[in-house]
Amino acid sequence: MVTLEAVKKNLLVQTFIEKGNEHLGVMGFTDHGYLHLSLVSRLSREIMLKLGYNERLAELAGIAGYMHDLGNVINR
Repeated sequence: MVTLEAVKKNLLVQTFIEKGNEHLGVMGFTDHGYLHLSLVSRLSREIMLKLGYNERLAELAGIAGYMHDLGNVINR
């Protein structure tokens, strides 16, 4: 089963985050790195729990929140 902690430790995910953040920085965007992704992940998880969803769905929302900017490595 995929977990948020496993996603955070994945080297390919880490590379995409770092390179995507570099690309956005060159274009003048603010930080979209680990701090931003951790915040979105935490808030996504908390919202799901407050809405009454189970722990696994909240975990998946946290993973989605953490990974939502990975496409920035290619283009914005």
